[in-house]
Amino acid sequence: MSLRLRLIIFIGLGLLASLAFGGTIAVWDAGRQVETEMRSAIVVAERIAQAAIGDSNRGENQYQQLERIIRQFDDDRHVQAMVVDRKNEVVIASRLAPPGAQVPEWFRRSLDRGSAIARIKLPAGLDDHGTFVLRTDSSNELAEKWGNIGLALAVLVVFCTFVLGLVYWTLAIELRPLQALNAAFDRVGRGDYSPRAPENGAAELALLAREFNQMVMRLTAMQLQNIRLNEQLSKVQEEERAELARELHDEIGPFLFAVGLDIATIRQTINKNGDVSAQLEPRLESVREALAHMQKHLKNVLGRLRPTVLLDLGLGHAMEKLIDFWSGRHPNVVFDLKVIPESFGDLLDEGIYRIAREALSNALRHGNPSKIGTSILLAANDVVEVEIIDDGGGMKSSVGPIGFGITGMRERAELLGGTISVENRGDGKGVLVIARFPHRKPPQLEVRSESFVRI
Repeated sequence: MSLRLRLIIFIGLGLLASLAFGGTIAVWDAGRQVETEMRSAIVVAERIAQAAIGDSNRGENQYQQLERIIRQFDDDRHVQAMVVDRKNEVVIASRLAPPGAQVPEWFRRSLDRGSAIARIKLPAGLDDHGTFVLRTDSSNELAEKWGNIGLALAVLVVFCTFVLGLVYWTLAIELRPLQALNAAFDRVGRGDYSPRAPENGAAELALLAREFNQMVMRLTAMQLQNIRLNEQLSKVQEEERAELARELHDEIGPFLFAVGLDIATIRQTINKNGDVSAQLEPRLESVREALAHMQKHLKNVLGRLRPTVLLDLGLGHAMEKLIDFWSGRHPNVVFDLKVIPESFGDLLDEGIYRIAREALSNALRHGNPSKIGTSILLAANDVVEVEIIDDGGGMKSSVGPIGFGITGMRERAELLGGTISVENRGDGKGVLVIARFPHRKPPQLEVRSESFVRI
């Protein structure tokens, strides 16, 4: 639930509580006013009735006198006058003014305290008809209070709705920088350090955005510095590999060639002496075969140490050569290669080539697959995605020690600022290797260069 929605809910609940409290107070006060009004009305009506009875005309018919007195209270809003006989039956009564509105029963029960009754003794001659009674009726007063409370509550509802709308609109404006900051945090969490938060809005949010921007700038500088360090480390490694390759080629290669010449010379010498030829010939052939194997193995080692010879013609060409190499040794395996012709840069091309080579080697050595698919594509957001999938037996155990090949692939991916996952396929048929590398170059910042001492 968003912060804005929570604030609206809490404020709305607060306004509802205020309305409920205010309504309760209003109903209580209305009940008190109704009771006071009825008490005052009965007192005033009693005085009017006594004065009317005292002014009665003795020559007039007694019933007509009572009716005239009663009619003085017609359309009264609060008091009804009546004459009650000895059997407590109404002989004549005044008409109450009709209430202006219908009142809910719960409201009537809450406020109505019952009718107040006043009895006035009639003078001689009129008392034969019964007793003069005044009784209050709160219907009109309750209708008036109901209308006032309803109007007040309607005004409060409109006011609360306006306040909620104003708060919602204000929060939508004031929290906009926070939403932008949240989106920027999300992109930074995915490794993109380019977004910047707007430093506007409330002072607290502006300060938070400023600190965020400074943090991202430091992260960007650290990322660029790490890239430069990784590049220098890779260059150092490549120089060491090149030096080792040169030493193997320049030192070991000539010696193996010289041994091969010596073997040929020995064979020529032995051929002149037929007595020992039959004994030494098999051993010389064995030495020659061992020497040929050493020379072939040395050539493969040199190829591993210096793959840049293949990469000079592009990553696609190097991958095709790699697939041809394994196809010749595993003719029963179907290889599917998808690679874009564009180069990702020497450093990234070499890293991708080495990871793909190790993944293919692992699949063929341990999985016994019938098909291996390899794709090297440029995905969305300038991300290079490498995928090697096979249908072999998969990794036998997920809890055992990780081999040096997988560890090397992970280390190489980290050096290139990427990620790699090596796991069994969901259907249990083979292994899926997925590596992702950022291809977009980071912004150029002034970063203090570090000095390196090669050991």
